[in-house]
Amino acid sequence: MREIVAGFAAWSGSNGTKHIPGGKFAHIGVAVKRIEAVLPFYCEQLGMLLLQQEVVDREQVKICMLGCGEMRLELLEPLGTESPVGKFLRKRGEGMHHLAFEVRDIEQQLAHLRNQGVRLLDECPRQGANDSLIAFLHPQAASGVLIELIQSLPRKESGDERADPAENR
Repeated sequence: MREIVAGFAAWSGSNGTKHIPGGKFAHIGVAVKRIEAVLPFYCEQLGMLLLQQEVVDREQVKICMLGCGEMRLELLEPLGTESPVGKFLRKRGEGMHHLAFEVRDIEQQLAHLRNQGVRLLDECPRQGANDSLIAFLHPQAASGVLIELIQSLPRKESGDERADPAENR
């Protein structure tokens, strides 16, 4: 664990060279075989609250966001064995999948990280849960930890719907 923290500190800016401007910690992602099988533990034994459930068809994943105070935990269940989370489970088993950070401008952040020599899994943002834009950094950038960047999109004036991502580019 010390290596992960040290590697992430080096990537995230404790040395003053690389950082996430305006970024804040968003959640920890945990890959599971079946959300329904683990939900009682997190909700009943740990007292976490169920905040959101959603299927992200494009990523072939079902997500369940849990909260405890300011902390967020995202449970990830694959919708198929060849989905990214399905492949992760086959290779590594259940457990921590990623750390996520919210950023103001994901495209600007990706360009900044690319210019700093950080290896990216996603060169361009893609659609994520809750109509957000997401991109992943290669685990080698943070001592084996998969890092997700998230940009929440502004809501349309009508209220409930999120703005079209194409309108923000």
